[in-house]
Amino acid sequence: MAEPQYREFSAKLLPEGENLLGVRLPKLRKMAKQIWKRYGRMYLDTALASCHGEEYTEEIFLQGMVIGNLKAEKDMQLAEIFNYIERYVPKIKNWSTCDSFCAGLKITKQYPVQMWDFLQEYLTAEQEFTIRFGIVMIINYYINEEYFDLLFPIFNAIGERNHTYYVEMGLAWAISICYVKNPTETERYLQDMRGNPEVLNDFTYHKALQKIVESHCVSAEDKSKIRGMKR
Repeated sequence: MAEPQYREFSAKLLPEGENLLGVRLPKLRKMAKQIWKRYGRMYLDTALASCHGEEYTEEIFLQGMVIGNLKAEKDMQLAEIFNYIERYVPKIKNWSTCDSFCAGLKITKQYPVQMWDFLQEYLTAEQEFTIRFGIVMIINYYINEEYFDLLFPIFNAIGERNHTYYVEMGLAWAISICYVKNPTETERYLQDMRGNPEVLNDFTYHKALQKIVESHCVSAEDKSKIRGMKR
C-alpha cells in the first residue's frame, strides 16, 4: 500500500529520520478495524512489546488506531484500555503520531472524568511528547465550560518547567482554542501572561497570539486587539 510520492510528501512534514513507508491514513484506519476483528488482544500485546525505533512510522500509527477503536465493556475493561495507552505513549516520537492518536481516542467522550484523572501524570511529565499527548488530549476533549477553569494553571505549570519545541507549540495551540471558545477569559489570561515571560516564554506567548490571529473563528476587530498585545 506504500506510495513513494506520498512518502516524500509526508517526510517533509516530519523530523528527519522518520522510518516512513508512505501509506495513507484512511488505508491504515481500515486495516486497524480488520486487525482487531481478526487478532484482538494478541495483536496489541505483540505489537506494543516490539522494540522502539525499529518499526515503520505507519506501524506505530496502526497500533494507535487499534487502541482508538477499543470500546470499554464491549472489548475490555476501561483499566485495560488505559494500560494499552500507557504502553503506547512512549512510542510517540513526532507530532503527527501524537495528534492522530489523541483525535482517535473517542472513548474520552464516554469517560471524560476517568480520562481526565488518567491524563494528570502526562501533564506533569518531563518528556516532550508525553506532555504533548496530555496537551493535545485537552485540546480535543476538555476545552469546555466544565474544565475551563482548570486549564490555565496547568498551562502555566507546563510553561514554567518545559521549553521543548513541540510542547510550546502545543501550549500555543491550546491557548488559541481557548480564545475561540472563551475569548473574555482567555484575553484576561493573556493580559496576565504579557508581563510574565518566566511562566509563558516569548515564543509560546507570541505563537499563541499568532494562532489566534490566523483563526477563521475570530473577528477582525478581535484580531486587531490581539495583535496589539505583543510584548
